[in-house]
Amino acid sequence: MLAGTFEHVERADLSTLTRDGLEAFIEKVTELESFLASRRLDAMAAIDSLNDGGASSESVLRTKGKAGSKNAKKAAKTAKTLKQMPQTASALAEGKITEAHADANVAAAEQVDDPAAADDELNRSPVVPPADLHAKRVKKWANDNEDRRKAKARCERQRRNRKVIFGRSEEDGSWSLYATCNTDDGKELQGLIEAEADRLFRDDGGRGADRERTRVQRLFDSLANLIRRGAGKAAPACGRVHPRFQPMVRIAIGDYLDDVEGELIGDGPLPDAVVHQILCQAGLDVLLTADDGQPLWLGRSSRQVTAAQWRALIERDEGCVVCGAEPSRCEAHHLHWWSHQGATDITNLVLLCSSCHHDVHDRGHDLVKLDGTWHLRSKPPDQARQQRRRSSRQPRAA
Repeated sequence: MLAGTFEHVERADLSTLTRDGLEAFIEKVTELESFLASRRLDAMAAIDSLNDGGASSESVLRTKGKAGSKNAKKAAKTAKTLKQMPQTASALAEGKITEAHADANVAAAEQVDDPAAADDELNRSPVVPPADLHAKRVKKWANDNEDRRKAKARCERQRRNRKVIFGRSEEDGSWSLYATCNTDDGKELQGLIEAEADRLFRDDGGRGADRERTRVQRLFDSLANLIRRGAGKAAPACGRVHPRFQPMVRIAIGDYLDDVEGELIGDGPLPDAVVHQILCQAGLDVLLTADDGQPLWLGRSSRQVTAAQWRALIERDEGCVVCGAEPSRCEAHHLHWWSHQGATDITNLVLLCSSCHHDVHDRGHDLVKLDGTWHLRSKPPDQARQQRRRSSRQPRAA
């Protein structure tokens, strides 16, 4: 498969290649990178099997490969577990997947304590999505198949290890704050901060306005605002935020009527005690669906997506269908555009992050679904120009 690749890469004059040629070149180089990663991981596994008292593969990758500590540790873990996952190892060597795909498969195998089952299940699809979407889908599979006792122990460990650390830079005296906590509390805090940041974004003029502060600066200002409002109060009052900023818990009706088991959407199972606490503290929103799981149709009666539809979209898509960005970064997109007489029906809506949404409406891309996976596909230049002209004459249909 890779015969002649090295020579092709070395001799290619990129300035003479057409778009098709450049895309083929990128594909070939990516296959080569996967093959080389496979051989490096094989060598790392071989080093650790020597048991000769020498440096570990992690140490060798840091010194010889100039890798950072975090990446070296991850690679050593992947190298070890891949020996028990022949399908994943073979796909990497053949250039069908990247090292990031392999890392995700290994992490899932460790979470469920069953490399063989993970290797079989995670390599069934003939279509390999981009690494970020693959990691998200693999994580969901691992969450669904992890022993609940292990998941409960992990949540309890997270709660025990919650902390806030203050610091100050020696260079310029900048003050810093670092916090770590259990997933459910973290998702709630993230939602509150991002909801406030969204309000500040609109106060700054919204999309297209000349703004002095960046997104990360708005996030800090949002955190500061929330703390100041609640300083000295046991429970600062805050209004009900938009669903895209709210953590959502999925509970099957049978579980709700019996022993409550819940799943934090996008992050896996929660201990029963946490679910009971959430149910006591939060308002209960019920989402009813048809037998095929499709809820909530509005037709042409409204362009705006309702809060109930937002919750349904988050439950179904769990983020941007193209890149996997979290719901808080997403907008609801009409597949058949509202401006082209599309309906505000759940079957005509998907979540897209702001960047991917811009690609569809303003940068001349088509959103297409191939073998169950959403992709952005460039239009021919003349069609892209026509689409941009149409978009500039009318407000964007979400």
